[in-house]
Amino acid sequence: MEANLSHINDDDAILILKGSIFELAPLTLPLSVLVIVHNIVIFMDYYSDRAKLVPGLFMGIALADIFKAQGELVLSAISIFVYTGHLDVKVLLNSIFYYTATTLPGINCSKVFNLATSVSLTRTLVNPFFRPNTARIRKFVRLGCWTIILLHISDTIAGIVIYLKYINIKQYEVVMYLYFLGASGVPGAITMGLLVCMPDKNGGSFCVVHSRDKNVLTHHELASIIITVGGVHYLVPILVVLVCMVIQIKYLRNSRREQEAEYPQPGTIRHVSITIFMTSTLFFVCNVAYFTTMVTWIALHPTITDKEHLEYKFFVHWGEWMGFAKFILPMLYSFIYPIIIISRKEQLRVRYTGQIRRFAAWFRCITGVNVT
Repeated sequence: MEANLSHINDDDAILILKGSIFELAPLTLPLSVLVIVHNIVIFMDYYSDRAKLVPGLFMGIALADIFKAQGELVLSAISIFVYTGHLDVKVLLNSIFYYTATTLPGINCSKVFNLATSVSLTRTLVNPFFRPNTARIRKFVRLGCWTIILLHISDTIAGIVIYLKYINIKQYEVVMYLYFLGASGVPGAITMGLLVCMPDKNGGSFCVVHSRDKNVLTHHELASIIITVGGVHYLVPILVVLVCMVIQIKYLRNSRREQEAEYPQPGTIRHVSITIFMTSTLFFVCNVAYFTTMVTWIALHPTITDKEHLEYKFFVHWGEWMGFAKFILPMLYSFIYPIIIISRKEQLRVRYTGQIRRFAAWFRCITGVNVT
């Protein structure tokens, strides 16, 4: 029998959380700080041009990545206090609700901004005379992000309701939090789970782990639905961006002469197009790596039903694998994205390097340590 969360107890789940959050905190914490600082620089630089489409979308990605980083920063910091014995594990479990309400909207809204940016560029490259309807695109992005935010808030509320009202088996309390952390990446998944599986007044439910009743979902059927919905959620943006990238490559290679003849500042247009192509490539690579890692994690993990023969570190390593996909890969995207933007925009690059020099001078003056 393949391993899954139905075979583990709270002790195992605590070890998995330790591997996915605490063990990766030395990497997550500095990444989070750098992501916040870099994206604040991006947001402030493009703020004066916020009425334009591309700067507005770049600002949206930066803001979404800031929300993403602060949540992972909080979660990692709390895990250090918990697993070093300064806080009870309950604090870490409750912080997962905070992560769901603040960080996951940033992760998924970033996808909306990236899709809007990539599709808009592709349309412009295919038809150089096309001028995107900025107001319509802004309306689409705003609607998408607000829908995502409301769904994640609804998931947080649903998770709290499930815990307070329906979790009666204390030895599986942490396991339920682990379920919640895994499923909450898809906006609305927890809410739909509560609505579909909520017991009626007679105690019956449409979802059961084991049943011969054909009118209810078995554990296998419920897991298949979750995997299918999750696959659509993660694969559709990847495929859309992949198609856009193929088209962008074709037109960036073939239309350079036409653009130079048509526009008074062809270098600017091509420069922006290549920048967007680079960010789209980064989005594609990180999301493919995330999806591949999670599928591999689900499909290839060993049997854990005979837990007497498993070592303590097995669950920690299992958690590290999950944490790398769920926490580190999104942060790597958020870390590399501002580097691309800063390196591609000369004025921002000069301003940013100047700020680094001033900080190095201040740090050297205060501490006497030479950081250059």
